[in-house]
Amino acid sequence: MCLSPAIVAVTFCMTTAHYEVPNWQQQIPYNGIAHIFHAMYREMYIPFDSTNQTAGSIILQKMEKLREGAKELKNLADSVSEAEFHKKYLQPVRFMILRGRKQWKLINYRNAELSEKYGWDEDELSRFRDMYREILDTVNEMEECCNR
Repeated sequence: MCLSPAIVAVTFCMTTAHYEVPNWQQQIPYNGIAHIFHAMYREMYIPFDSTNQTAGSIILQKMEKLREGAKELKNLADSVSEAEFHKKYLQPVRFMILRGRKQWKLINYRNAELSEKYGWDEDELSRFRDMYREILDTVNEMEECCNR
């Protein structure tokens, strides 16, 4: 059975649109942050990339990007008036909070599991947990902003 190109195109557009935040590009230049939030749980399962880095180092790199991006977004939200925040930034921030909360609930590994799965030593485990806590705190602070 062969699908027509129109059906495939419509299906593809619908599936990719599902993950987009409406008007995101016009509101905040941090579209990638939301997608990292969205994909973080899935990222925990990558085995290797083309440069032959281990999955653990890739995850730590993604966590670093996510931590920096979440901080930038929080600083942006703190720098505008409450009215402007609610008018321009509330929807994308809520999306990020939803993604962050959902993904963080899924990432609930114990240190022994992380160490075994990714070959992390105590320093890497500590770095992961610190970033995890910091990002979760930022998500919680942004959620408080949204609920005002």
